[in-house]
Amino acid sequence: PPERQKRFVELKNEYGSKFAFHGSPVENWHQILRCGLKNMSGTASQLHGSVYGSGIYFAPNAAVSLLGYSRLYGLTNPTDLSAFEKTSTTTFLDEGSIRCVALCEIIDHRIDDH
Repeated sequence: PPERQKRFVELKNEYGSKFAFHGSPVENWHQILRCGLKNMSGTASQLHGSVYGSGIYFAPNAAVSLLGYSRLYGLTNPTDLSAFEKTSTTTFLDEGSIRCVALCEIIDHRIDDH
């Protein structure tokens, strides 16, 4: 929405921005793309811990988001593509065949409003 873009530009002009990666299970992306990233800390929808506190987590390295938060657990060798093999032959969009990571431009400052 234009008002959110306006707010982003204002904050970017004040604090600057940087690019970082965000990984999430494939079933979350429809909602993320429609409504944006939401802080789900402390709610029933929280999927992962909050070792660094409440918030939306980003990583400067795509592997962190891909290997952990997009549900690609246990992959230690990035050249081993066996983790990408389909686990089901009944559906194309299953957890075993797709990993989703976004490259996001984020404000380079902690912002507490959601």
